[in-house]
Amino acid sequence: MAEAGDDAAELHLAVRKLLLARKDEFIDAGPKAVLAALQSEDEKWSGISAPKCKRVLQAVRAEITKREADALARRKTKWDCPGGHGLARFMTHHASFCCDVCRCYVNQGAGMWGCRECDWDVCEQKCRPKDTQGLVDLEATLTSLEKRVEAARRSIAADEKTALAQLESEVHQLEKALDAADLSVLVKTSLDLISEEDARKRRKELLKCTEELLESIERRFKVLRDGGGDAEEKQTSAAEAGGYTASEAPAAPAPREEAAC
Repeated sequence: MAEAGDDAAELHLAVRKLLLARKDEFIDAGPKAVLAALQSEDEKWSGISAPKCKRVLQAVRAEITKREADALARRKTKWDCPGGHGLARFMTHHASFCCDVCRCYVNQGAGMWGCRECDWDVCEQKCRPKDTQGLVDLEATLTSLEKRVEAARRSIAADEKTALAQLESEVHQLEKALDAADLSVLVKTSLDLISEEDARKRRKELLKCTEELLESIERRFKVLRDGGGDAEEKQTSAAEAGGYTASEAPAAPAPREEAAC
């Protein structure tokens, strides 16, 4: 059973997880309701008083409010797009990309961060170094690469090979970024309140997804080397991937669940 002198940080974490997991249910709940919920999940909280829970609950709510305010402040800046979707890193394929922060044009083949939904792009040379990725950026980059790989498969074979070679290089760059990511930085820059263990788990899942994406690119290269890539083969591959032909494919794949690719 928990005593009054138990680690306040553990209680803080437990309250935070409860509020995030059941946000709608406990958005306006008082300390007694929160404490009752904690005690129903684990009897070690049975020794915690309502006043102590109230102090922790106030601190957690202040922390969540600050996180939400910080996330809004990041929008339409070098850190995020106007819609808060996260910025995906990519290599420019022409010289007409203009940074929405410094208003400078970038050369073809330069690194940029962007959101196609908001049409928001940030240059890497002046405004956004490539080693500043948080989880939202890493996830956005992976999603963007998955969409671009799928789009490449609807190209003619020669164009597809060129696109896949570029994409393979960018997936490897993402993989290196994930390997080098500092867990403490991922926690600090996360838009959600997470622990280092949460960050480690998500990084592992993203690494698995990059490996699977690289494997799918390699399989596609093999098909093209073996003389495939005609309309019939594309239809078959698309049907296997999602139950539709290339001409029927949606503009973007369905959103992934957290642990899925």
